[in-house]
Amino acid sequence: MRYIIILLFTVTSLLSCSKNNGAGGGGSGSPIEDLEVAKRAASHIQRVTNPVISGLAGKDRKVRDSLINGPQSGAILLNADADVTNSGSTNSTLSTKTVTAYLQFNSYKDTAVALNGSLEYYYYDYYRMACSTSGCASSSKTTKNYYSKYAPAGGTLAEHPIAISFSYNGRAIRDTIGVYVSYSTERASTYITVITAAGKSFKYP
Repeated sequence: MRYIIILLFTVTSLLSCSKNNGAGGGGSGSPIEDLEVAKRAASHIQRVTNPVISGLAGKDRKVRDSLINGPQSGAILLNADADVTNSGSTNSTLSTKTVTAYLQFNSYKDTAVALNGSLEYYYYDYYRMACSTSGCASSSKTTKNYYSKYAPAGGTLAEHPIAISFSYNGRAIRDTIGVYVSYSTERASTYITVITAAGKSFKYP
């Protein structure tokens, strides 16, 4: 019962912040009810997130409580660990790069979107080359995932929803969502899932 009360308080608080900080102004808006609007919501989150984490890959560094101010108001609080490991021998080399980041949107607002909530990001890059008397061969793999923790859980709100508000084709959109974005060079494609506060799930492609 205690955890349920905490969860309800968290979701209610985020919705309240979203109403006060939604892009486009006003305190009302329609929930996300179709795929195209869900795509727009995910693209806003990707657009805001990518510049924050793009400079971390390929570096050995730790980021603690770095505050990135929003263009209009609010901020993103960033904590991250980035690692690079290189090893090798006479006949082979191995390089791995990883990034684990946690982003907290605190009443973040730019000209297009307002966000409250949190997001986790994971990046993994692997490259190996091995040589023998017959020649050299290489293999590589890159994966990128970012998500609010509950998104893959099948439509049930749990931890860390994101309150989002934006305009779409002249309509004010306001909802609390989970988002899961996954990319891998093995698939050569990006897969995205958006789950709304009403439990509707949108997946693409």
